[in-house]
Amino acid sequence: MVRMETKQKEIAERIGVSARTIRREIKRGMVEGLLRSDLRKYNEYSPEKAQELYEEKQRKKQGNYRINQKGSALP
Repeated sequence: MVRMETKQKEIAERIGVSARTIRREIKRGMVEGLLRSDLRKYNEYSPEKAQELYEEKQRKKQGNYRINQKGSALP
């Protein structure tokens, strides 16, 4: 849908998420520096790269905090 130039708001409505979620996903999945046959650089969305970055951030989040006796999170 990104390649088809569908509006982000329309994509969000079709799949039932906010437009902000779509913007974050596209930003996360952009791959820079690819060359076309005319040797010009361009950006392209890669769902594989977006998923890889998402999973990496999820792994980094896990287990970094513990709860103290008062119920507050500690680093």
